[in-house]
Amino acid sequence: MADPSGTELEIMKLFWRRGLLSAREVQDEFGEASGWAGSTTRTVLARMTTKGLLRRRSAHGLAVYIPARDKVEVIGRTVKKFADALEIDDPLSIAALAGGGVLSVEEMTELQALLAEDAPALP
Repeated sequence: MADPSGTELEIMKLFWRRGLLSAREVQDEFGEASGWAGSTTRTVLARMTTKGLLRRRSAHGLAVYIPARDKVEVIGRTVKKFADALEIDDPLSIAALAGGGVLSVEEMTELQALLAEDAPALP
């Protein structure tokens, strides 16, 4: 199971906020600010689908995408990977994520439980 790159994580956050989106909607929200052409946005979405980050389906003849991975699981893996790279052995606090608006209180509680587990890495 591949983890998202930094750019892919930004796109995932868009999907977690908005839900089902077409490539055009992603382009409108993300692509223009990044300077990407529409074809680049579609290529990135296809790559994210191949990596298992998104699912593609058809709605009224239009290709749309939805997150294939849970927000807390992806963020938990990202934080855990960062902590492992820094060789941090103590349980991490999610205080740094509070106020960012990405996670709800319930999701922060779930993430804190994941980070507190003694398992060496998330699945």
